[in-house]
Amino acid sequence: MNRHATFKYTLACKMVKEMDADVNRYRNWYLNIEDTISYIDDVLDAIQHELEEGNDVKLLGFGQFRIQTRKAQEGRNPKTGEPLSIPETNYISFRSGDFLRRAVNPDKRVDTD
Repeated sequence: MNRHATFKYTLACKMVKEMDADVNRYRNWYLNIEDTISYIDDVLDAIQHELEEGNDVKLLGFGQFRIQTRKAQEGRNPKTGEPLSIPETNYISFRSGDFLRRAVNPDKRVDTD
């Protein structure tokens, strides 16, 4: 199992265990591990597809993924000191949402008004 598949399996197992632990909340909505992995796969594929198209991806309360461009620049080889050209590249940035920030820092108050 590769690293990506291991992550998805671990996440799916954790989700199923949490659902089992809170039976009253998820009484009418139960997923087995295979279905959970499939849904996680679909969500990750959708995020990847939108980013490939150049679109921002906003997950309400969780955060936002965005493609940004790093300009081309001149650099130096640290070993030889020889100048070299670094091409323009795209990278993914992530900004966490208010609810995620609150979950990570429960002592800090984040105003949403």
